[in-house]
Amino acid sequence: MTDAELTKCTNAILWADEWLQVLSTHPDFPTDRNTMITWFSNAIQAGFDDGYRRGVETTRIDKVPRSRR
Repeated sequence: MTDAELTKCTNAILWADEWLQVLSTHPDFPTDRNTMITWFSNAIQAGFDDGYRRGVETTRIDKVPRSRR
C-alpha cells in the first residue's frame, strides 16, 4: 500500500498490517511512544479526512454539552 493510499484508508486492520510490514522491512525503526503517537494520529486523521470528504458534519468537543461527553 502506498503512503497516499494509507492516508485515505480508515481500516484499522490495514493500518496495523502496514505497521507490521514497516517493522519487518525496517527492524531498526523506532517504536517509542512518540513514534506510536505519530502513527495513531495519522490513522485518526485519515478517518477525520474521510468524513470531511463525505460531508459528515463534525462538532468541536467544546461545543458538546458535558452530559454527552
